[in-house]
Amino acid sequence: MYNPPYTVLGTYIPKKGRKCWFIGKALTRRTALMGMKPLVDPYIKQNAGAAWYSPELHAECRKTAVLGSEGTQWHQDGDTSPGANMAHALVLWASANPTEIKVGNIVYQPKPYEIIVINNHEVRHRRPPHVEGFRLSFRQRVTI
Repeated sequence: MYNPPYTVLGTYIPKKGRKCWFIGKALTRRTALMGMKPLVDPYIKQNAGAAWYSPELHAECRKTAVLGSEGTQWHQDGDTSPGANMAHALVLWASANPTEIKVGNIVYQPKPYEIIVINNHEVRHRRPPHVEGFRLSFRQRVTI
């Protein structure tokens, strides 16, 4: 068994159901308490179409239920944004079918409800391409 290329920061199961604003605020509060600082980068794309997002905290919470939606190809955040700072970390969380992380030819996937952090510059990641049903997901870009 290989060590996963991510660190588990804890588990989070929302108490208020499926409210993206509640999940986003709870998880960004948690990252702040851990001493994490939001990435400051005007060049990297932010998802203003997410159900909840905060440009100041560089965070978003999404509701997805559509097959083949954005992010299903292996990528690093900022790889299509000229001038973006790709040397940052990502805090990720999902209620189901968490983000897959790839190093070389090995694919890792955390458990649902685990809060993880990855080094964006060292790994590739994607939304699992064959997700069916409802999924809540959170991402926050933070400085390394």
